[in-house]
Amino acid sequence: GGISLLPSQFGTTAVPRTAVIVGKAGLFYLLNRDKMGGYQVGAGGSDDVLTTVNLSGATWGHPAVWPGDGGYVFVTSNGGTGGLGYRLQVLKYGVNGTKPTISLVGTAQTAGVTDNFGAYSGSPVVTSNGTNAGSAVVWCVGNTAQLRVYKLNGSNLTRIFADSTGSTAKFQTVGVGSGRVYVGTGDGNVLGYGAGTASVTGAALDFGTVAVGQQKVLTATIKANQNLTIPAG
Repeated sequence: GGISLLPSQFGTTAVPRTAVIVGKAGLFYLLNRDKMGGYQVGAGGSDDVLTTVNLSGATWGHPAVWPGDGGYVFVTSNGGTGGLGYRLQVLKYGVNGTKPTISLVGTAQTAGVTDNFGAYSGSPVVTSNGTNAGSAVVWCVGNTAQLRVYKLNGSNLTRIFADSTGSTAKFQTVGVGSGRVYVGTGDGNVLGYGAGTASVTGAALDFGTVAVGQQKVLTATIKANQNLTIPAG
């Protein structure tokens, strides 16, 4: 998987520069960028890294980083042992003496149930209002043809928005810029999302119970919130 360099909030005076990396083995590593260590060269034949976390599932993407609210890292795991599924996982920064550490604390959820992202999920992305507390928003596209958006809720991520991207693709990663979010699709399109008022709005209609073979006609009122053209036909 890809490596992510961590900002200063994830370091200590003794270890000021850190990074995280994941991979197919399903292990999450917190590294000292000034002393990278190595494979099985640590104490007792362990890997010489700051922290190792077992994600219980392989990862082919890169982690997303949020330095606010004490420091969090988010990463998708593609698979999982013990029926754990395909998850977007939450890790929390901490300190053990003078050494930075990190631990697995939660998952992305809907109504308290961990979401399934499917195999070959994309890498998550974080947007925020600087490092203001509570402003982090996590975006991720699973191999389920769906863009999902989350806010931190304690140690877990709670879904606040979802939308179908129409066609699934492997390792979709969200692009962000100038108040817009972009998602590539499996059928060769790029979908754009933006904050603000929708082009058109209208109240939902409820047809209630309609017997088989019968009809019911309701009138939908749609309001245009900006200038637009409706083509004939």
